[in-house]
Amino acid sequence: MDVPAAPRAIVLDDDPQVRAILGEAMAMAGFSVSTADCAAAAFAAMQALPPPTVLTTDIDLGEGPSGMAVAAHARELWPNLLIFVISGNQSSDLALESRLGLHFLAKPVRIAAFLCTLADMLSAMGLTVVPGTPPR
Repeated sequence: MDVPAAPRAIVLDDDPQVRAILGEAMAMAGFSVSTADCAAAAFAAMQALPPPTVLTTDIDLGEGPSGMAVAAHARELWPNLLIFVISGNQSSDLALESRLGLHFLAKPVRIAAFLCTLADMLSAMGLTVVPGTPPR
């Protein structure tokens, strides 16, 4: 019997600690995780297969395109992608979130609450993620 592939997530944050914590949490939740430290790395990760199910991106990535630019590009590629934007410096912009179909997370991210929200959203889409060690 074929085992279905784990859903894929891209975690984009220029802060290595935040990137590692979110990446590890999503991997333990059952995702195959690609991490990126800048927009260029995220754009490269978007070229890999399978397409992601979830994108988490910090808004302020330093020099280069912002996380919002990455989110907008990802939305064009995958209209049903779950996108979470993260910031410690900005507050939620409901109009922008609604227009791009984004979900705002304030730093510090409450990992347990984020994973519960994510599981609920995936369930509403008819998807289930099996927690544990991700496939190699």
